[in-house]
Amino acid sequence: MEIRKLDDGSVELFGYVNISERKSKIISSKGIKFREEIRKGAWGGAIASNKDIKLLVNHSWDKIYDSTSENLRLYEDNIGARFNLRTKDETLIGYAEKKEFTGLSFAFKCNKEKKVNDGAIQLRSVEDMFVTEISLLTIEPAYDGCMVEMRDKDGNELETRDYKDSFEDYTKEETRILEEVRVLEENENKIKLMNLELEL
Repeated sequence: MEIRKLDDGSVELFGYVNISERKSKIISSKGIKFREEIRKGAWGGAIASNKDIKLLVNHSWDKIYDSTSENLRLYEDNIGARFNLRTKDETLIGYAEKKEFTGLSFAFKCNKEKKVNDGAIQLRSVEDMFVTEISLLTIEPAYDGCMVEMRDKDGNELETRDYKDSFEDYTKEETRILEEVRVLEENENKIKLMNLELEL
């Protein structure tokens, strides 16, 4: 995420909420450990199916800062889900000026998924989802890809995803595997970015 302070006193926030088909760190839910990726096209479908995706801070519904029905711009490109917001909200500007934003997160209901074996850890591939909100974070999640149970106004269970780098709570073997995968994915991402630059 990048933050720009403009001459009129507003700030512009922009960046990626999620990178499509980038595998998460290990997620633990009800004793089951798995990795996850959001398939290409899933974000486009989610944005099209909900014209009022909210912008929150730390997944708190105490205050809705904006939405896609107003000033929040959210769209899927070749890399993933990109957002853009220009705001004069004093709270958001305060967080930005103090450099308190630590990352981004989102809450969703999975409509369609595919599970495949990905070595020792199962891979969950989300193909279709309903996104209710994206959140600017000022807190550090317990670990990358942490799952928190949330419910919408109709009582439906939602899942949140906070993407941060931490190997806390992982076994030594899981940490070793993740480090090997991280290096491989870093090299793959460099190649993808080079190809995208060539296309442009």
